Amino acid sequence: MRAADRVYFVTEGEEVFDPSTGDYIVGEPIRDLQWANVSDTGTERMTLLFGSIQQGAKTIRLNNLYKKQFDWIEFEGKKYKVQLSRKYQRRNVFEVVGK
Repeated sequence: MRAADRVYFVTEGEEVFDPSTGDYIVGEPIRDLQWANVSDTGTERMTLLFGSIQQGAKTIRLNNLYKKQFDWIEFEGKKYKVQLSRKYQRRNVFEVVGK
């Protein structure tokens, strides 16, 4: 499988207390670049997984296992929330919808 699409696994930045203002400041998100095969999720598959058609649903396939924790996936500047993830012996597949 050809992995020609850039996908970022994003983790929220840490909240740090700022004593001068008395507020919590959220740090920059941490982005981890991975190469993947990204395609639109088919209508039949969407209906089976989500019970209805979801606009902008994508299927993301990695050629390797991604074991780190993350909050969302970013693809082409858009945030996606993972609805379903599957781990195979050597790769991951994520079914995602736009946030």
